[in-house]
Amino acid sequence: QSAAAARTFFQRKVDFLTKQMEKIQPALQEKHAMKQAVVEMMSQKIQQLTALGAAQGATTKA
Repeated sequence: QSAAAARTFFQRKVDFLTKQMEKIQPALQEKHAMKQAVVEMMSQKIQQLTALGAAQGATTKA
């Protein structure tokens, strides 16, 4: 193949991949937001359980 044919092939490949990335970007952003929400919720639960455990430990020792 000639250099020009290779150049057009790779340009088509770049265009295709760019379009695919644009398609999946909104879904990826939504998944990231959901993951962040889950991480925050789990962090809150861990803090609650830690505080509850510390409070129970203090009352048991007293």
